Amino acid sequence: APNLVSAAGPFGRPAAMGTLIYSEKGAPIGAPAAVTMPQKWSGPVRRLLITMLTLAVLLAPLSASAKFRSAFGIIVQRCTVVENANHTRTNGVNVVYYNAHETPATEIDFFVRYHGTVYTLTDRGSFTHLAQIDHTLTNALVGSVWQGADPDLCAPGRVLFATGKVLE
Repeated sequence: APNLVSAAGPFGRPAAMGTLIYSEKGAPIGAPAAVTMPQKWSGPVRRLLITMLTLAVLLAPLSASAKFRSAFGIIVQRCTVVENANHTRTNGVNVVYYNAHETPATEIDFFVRYHGTVYTLTDRGSFTHLAQIDHTLTNALVGSVWQGADPDLCAPGRVLFATGKVLE
């Protein structure tokens, strides 16, 4: 077993809990793996590892900000709040989605929460099986103070199918 050196507290007493214990070479024992990087990880491998960790840290907020929900067979791919020409007010919501049901949908209500307020935006038409729909809806969320393109939540709340069946 290696000789272990413990950091002693004042007057030679044992150190407080949480103090690291060091090997004879001065490396911490029991510390997280990120404290030191093995010397064999040099050059390209080290750069690759640092790049991957940096990307993971930078991309984490992007995945967390995706607050689209799919329901009732309506698969939401993108939902963006539209700004007006002056960049000061909202001008509806652009929703990109498709209908995963075999039966065409004729009316879909989207619930969009934008900075604490919930809006219902309705899309009407004939939305066939697996056809991608890219519509800007302006029957709500128009004229609110612009606070960015990302809604807090965007999800189908009700679907009316061509057969008359309603899912809520």
